[in-house]
Amino acid sequence: VFLCYHNSTTAGYARKNGFQISYLDAAPAQTQTWGNAARYTVFAGDSLTLDKSGLSGNIIWRSSNSKVASVNSNGVVQAKKPGTAVISASVGGKTFKSTVKVDTVLSVSKTSITVPRRRKKAVTVTFRKGGSVSYHIKNGKYVSCSWGSFRGKKCKLTICGRKRGQTVVVIKNSYNNEKRKIKVRVR
Repeated sequence: VFLCYHNSTTAGYARKNGFQISYLDAAPAQTQTWGNAARYTVFAGDSLTLDKSGLSGNIIWRSSNSKVASVNSNGVVQAKKPGTAVISASVGGKTFKSTVKVDTVLSVSKTSITVPRRRKKAVTVTFRKGGSVSYHIKNGKYVSCSWGSFRGKKCKLTICGRKRGQTVVVIKNSYNNEKRKIKVRVR
């Protein structure tokens, strides 16, 4: 099945070669599309198999940014780190392209905070996939931390200032070992 814009080159190719066509209503993009969608969003650590329906022969796959997302000879994309890559499939003198956006699994509301001594501040941690989240304090003499309760995909991490100084709290997920650092200054 081809997803195509009306009157696009891809629609003409699909029609000429007897493929089933589904049309999109949006204005045509600069790139030709194939498979289930012109754009994919995946998380770092995920893999995605691109639909090769309608593409036959020796397909040459390429990624515009293999540090963000790589693609193998079977059209399997491996999402590596946040960013965007254009995956192209070249066959029969034509090149078809699709955009892959790689998103983060783990995010924090603040990457740097100042906490008064004997006071608390909360940072919201968002975790978009299954698994667990943990924290590690680089130097525990300056701060202590505790988790609040999860609400959907968000949780509050409460950071309590103990002694004047600076440290880093590292938050890590078990899904893809992604880490986020929070620089903490206690005054």
